[in-house]
Amino acid sequence: NVTYENESGILNGTVTRYDNLTINATVSGASYVWAVIWDGAVGFGSVVWQGFLNLVSGNLWSVTITTNSSFPVGVINYTVFANDSVGNEVNFTSNITIVENVSVSACRVLDQAGTIYTLVENVIDNSLIDNCFNITAQNVTLDCVGYGISSSSNYSGVYSDQFNTTVRNCNINMGGGTAYGVNLVTGADNSSIINNTFNDNGDLGLRLFGPDYILIENNTANDNGGGGSYNGGMLIVSCVGCILKNNWVEDNSQQSYFIQSSTNCTFINNTAIDNTRGFNFYQSSSGNLIINAYASTNGVFGISFSNGSNNNIVRDSDFSSENVLGETGSGTGSINNTFINSSYDISDETIDDGSEIIRKWYYQAYVNDSLGNAVDGANVSSYNSSDDFEFSYLTNSSGWIDKTSIIEYVNINGTRNYYSNYTLNATNGTHLDSHSWNVSYELNNLSDWFTIIDTISPNVTIVYPVNATTYTINVSEINYTSNEAGYCWYTNNSGVFNSSIVSTGTNFTNVITLEGLNNYTVYCNDTSGNIGLGNVSFFKDSSYPQFTLYWDNNASIVTYGNALFNVTVTGTNGTVLLTINGTNYTSSNLSGNVFNASVSGLTNGTYSYYWLGFGTGASNNLNTSESFDYVVNASPEISLSVIYPGTNINVTTGTFFNVSVNISCLTGTCGAIDVSLKSNGSLTNITAGGLPFYTNASGNPLSTSGLGSGSSELVVFWVNASGNISTYEFLSYANVSTNSSIGNISSPFNVSIVEGASIFSIDLSTSLSQEINWTLATLPVFNQSANGNNDSGNLVSEFFVNVSTEGGKIDLYVKANDHLKTSGLDILSISNETYSFNKTNSSVPSDNRYSLSTNFSDNQIGTSLSSGDSVYLKFFLSAPASQAAGSYNNSLSFKAVSAGQNP
Repeated sequence: NVTYENESGILNGTVTRYDNLTINATVSGASYVWAVIWDGAVGFGSVVWQGFLNLVSGNLWSVTITTNSSFPVGVINYTVFANDSVGNEVNFTSNITIVENVSVSACRVLDQAGTIYTLVENVIDNSLIDNCFNITAQNVTLDCVGYGISSSSNYSGVYSDQFNTTVRNCNINMGGGTAYGVNLVTGADNSSIINNTFNDNGDLGLRLFGPDYILIENNTANDNGGGGSYNGGMLIVSCVGCILKNNWVEDNSQQSYFIQSSTNCTFINNTAIDNTRGFNFYQSSSGNLIINAYASTNGVFGISFSNGSNNNIVRDSDFSSENVLGETGSGTGSINNTFINSSYDISDETIDDGSEIIRKWYYQAYVNDSLGNAVDGANVSSYNSSDDFEFSYLTNSSGWIDKTSIIEYVNINGTRNYYSNYTLNATNGTHLDSHSWNVSYELNNLSDWFTIIDTISPNVTIVYPVNATTYTINVSEINYTSNEAGYCWYTNNSGVFNSSIVSTGTNFTNVITLEGLNNYTVYCNDTSGNIGLGNVSFFKDSSYPQFTLYWDNNASIVTYGNALFNVTVTGTNGTVLLTINGTNYTSSNLSGNVFNASVSGLTNGTYSYYWLGFGTGASNNLNTSESFDYVVNASPEISLSVIYPGTNINVTTGTFFNVSVNISCLTGTCGAIDVSLKSNGSLTNITAGGLPFYTNASGNPLSTSGLGSGSSELVVFWVNASGNISTYEFLSYANVSTNSSIGNISSPFNVSIVEGASIFSIDLSTSLSQEINWTLATLPVFNQSANGNNDSGNLVSEFFVNVSTEGGKIDLYVKANDHLKTSGLDILSISNETYSFNKTNSSVPSDNRYSLSTNFSDNQIGTSLSSGDSVYLKFFLSAPASQAAGSYNNSLSFKAVSAGQNP
């Protein structure tokens, strides 16, 4: 920003040669600032002056230059340069007008452009044959410095038709019937008439005829004019954009301010006293603004608009006891002339047909809420008595609308149409306050007060957590929205206040939610104290099963061996799976939290496995354990062949037959080998007493050991064919270690058992024939013993079956008819009812327990039983915690068949 001042301190004004010139520059980040003044074009003309500017303070740099004869009169150019510490440079170019100061002491022609002519004494010349001072050059100033210009001749004190003429500080008194104090005509645009006194001039103190954009300021015009209707203080004809400011016109014969055919002029703080006419806007003088005008004791009117003078505004003016006219002349009325906050007696208002006056007063409103807070952005609107819209404004942050105006009445053709009572409304879009106002009664109203009472609660919406959603993690924050400013807090399931109050829009953090159902309510108030709320209900299930104490028999089996796995799992619903290379295997709950799985059929190789389990929560969350490797060793190659029998044979029940098998180890060292038989693809029980085939020799199944590469050994079985009448295909079976299948004989043979005579019966113990009973006091229970399992604490079971048979042996089976049920059809699954059995020990010490089913073939409790044998049983029951109370019943059946027969 670059400016200059002349010696009088006028910003960017003309500079008189030999006076001081000050150049100011505001530059940020500058290291040096300098200026060059040119006589002619920038960079081409001769340099009049150059030098550095001084840093005054902050970013302001300045230099004062004393002009001299080297500064040419007229417009000269100057450039201000600035650079920073790294050499970056900027510049600004403008111009200055240099004028000459010439002393004058007599009437003359002022013909030197850009010159200030200064009066050095009073000029009195009563023998004029032309205007006293005739300005014939542009940019000329006549400064009388308080001296006077007077003549009795009929000429003007100062005349100009030149651009930018200035007349100041003059006292002008020109006699004669048509003499003017100052007369500016077309061509004298942008001129200034400042601080002059026009007294006792023959016709007019000041006459403007055709120039535009004239400044008339701080002038006095008294006692001017003779008998003509247009003479007096000031005449302004055909001017555009003129400014009249702080002028005093008093006691003139006719006109104070006569404005004819002039438009868009501004009148500020002008006074008219004791004249015949005050402010006279005549003949298409339109679009003018009159501010703070004062008219008093003028004979005909204080102010008048006539002959098509339209769209003028009079503001903050006083015409008390003066006539206010809207006149129609030459058939043309004057319309849309508005008085705002301007005083005059309504009885002094005269409006002709075809003319119009609009009278307005100031209005300003303030809007607050019920708590006394200013309301920003409230809409204040107005409707007149005809319900026609008048205005609409928005309040600022202080609660006020900008000052505006409101119509009291419109006088058209002499008839006043009043707009009161007004309906005034204030609203923030939701709430409303309204009242009426009579402008004619109150006039200005600069403190109209509205209070918007808010009775509507904020609209609160919880956006997180989402309603009716299950989360597997802790919901640690609550996010919400509210449509009004205020404060918010929340409560949880208990309904207790659970948070610090926060400003609306601040979300809640560090929230700790409960497992299961959570209910949260967020409350928000507004500045009026109304409270709104939002609710959300959601579930939290973050319970996952945990895995510890892993065990397996890694690297201890060979192909097709029995792979064993154990793990301890807490927090599970009981469903635990073992996954080996992507295949799932169901595990069994051994006891407590221990689960195991047995997998056969794995071939040689390395496998990856892990456990997975489901949680106890509502979502039964799935969790997986870490992964482990499991190695299955390769099996030695073994060859088996049958020596006897070589073909299929028939065996009568109750007789023996001989099976001979040769075993050879083909590669490596086989080590210890167990040998047994398979019938129909399943390993046949060949222990003593086993049915339908068993050895009659002790120590079988037979074993061999130490077989090396190429060696072989003969194994002989004596087998009793005492079983169901059927045909069996026999395959030899050998393994290096238990449960690891190695090889089968190359030539299988069939043994057909043919019918033999057998008579048998079974007898149930008293307790077994009556009932098996459990009384469960609490749930859950796991493998609870039946009441008769331990005969009065001596560990002997009260449940047993006695066998009687002739001519053969029998197999014994048991089954249940259905699940355990109540009369109300509540069900306890039959899989919860288990048993153990033993045919030699009445305390039934085995830990093996078998689940009951509804098929005999699933529940064999004795094989190859002879007359006098007994089978002892114990029964157990499990029930979950969720099982309904009641009396549950089913029934058991026992069946005996000839050994080896299907039940």
